[in-house]
Amino acid sequence: MLQPRPLLALLLLSTSDALRVPAHRCSITTMFAGDGDAVARVRGVLFDVDGTLCDSDALHLAVFRELLVEEGFDGGVPITEETFMARISGRQNALILADLFPEWEADRCEAFAERKEAAFRAKASAPGGLTPVPGAAALLSSLKGAGVRVAAVTNAPRANAELMLTGAFGPKALVSVFEELII
Repeated sequence: MLQPRPLLALLLLSTSDALRVPAHRCSITTMFAGDGDAVARVRGVLFDVDGTLCDSDALHLAVFRELLVEEGFDGGVPITEETFMARISGRQNALILADLFPEWEADRCEAFAERKEAAFRAKASAPGGLTPVPGAAALLSSLKGAGVRVAAVTNAPRANAELMLTGAFGPKALVSVFEELII
């Protein structure tokens, strides 16, 4: 079973320094235990979305398995989780397709990417399709409660990012939780 990537938050302590924090330290006070001054310096936090805030890797794997079998990749044998993690997860479609299908022309890659993204959104829109990574909701709540600005950062298409954030954190997430969505 796919495991979510470790949740890392980029904390903006000032304009010149930053700190990466693992999700298991899921509140603003436990992140800086014993350093109350550090809490006061936090200005904002940037979060990656796809596979980091939202547990989306299983959906991407399912979509890629289906579409790659249709395309006859690797003789039509469904890709393994290991192949997905090594060659697909976290990468942009253009890089993935250049790696998997170096012989394809740009228009064929674009058409595949559009089909892949539409299929992902369909699966993600299904009830229970998206969930937040464990600890993410508590961390976001703690940060917002401490008055820390929160933004989401991704290289996913905007439609996917908006769907993931609202699907995992509620329909008002783009207004009440995340001040910005940076693509």
